[in-house]
Amino acid sequence: MNVYVAGKFEEKELVRTVQRTLLERGHTITHDWTGEDATGMEGEQLEEYLADNASRDVDGVAAAEAVLILNHPKGFGMMAEMGMAIAWNIPIYVIGPQIRDCIFFHLPEVQGFDTIEDALEKMEADQIERDQAPWDDSLGEEEYDDGE
Repeated sequence: MNVYVAGKFEEKELVRTVQRTLLERGHTITHDWTGEDATGMEGEQLEEYLADNASRDVDGVAAAEAVLILNHPKGFGMMAEMGMAIAWNIPIYVIGPQIRDCIFFHLPEVQGFDTIEDALEKMEADQIERDQAPWDDSLGEEEYDDGE
């Protein structure tokens, strides 16, 4: 499964640990932002670097089949990433404290877990369930237009 892992930049070692666990379990990381470092940059160089990185983050979320969020009360980028996942109907698995001043944590597609292992087990079970679900043939042949 293609997975994007969001977390606080200052906790990138934890993010890397989760990414390694995902890789060991056969998943793909859609974008690893933990190597980004703007140290010493300023002005236009910094602005371009940050814009490029933000664009790669957006692409990483867009390519994901699931988004794992390592929640932190002072994590702000992860909230933007969660918003994108909500908008694009990508399942979200939040690990850590669920108390946030964010109404979107109450949506049914945002699931909370105390541990990484619990979140991964649920994420994998959900994927199996989606893979085994019958195809929705709600469009009858008379309603389907293939352009011919």
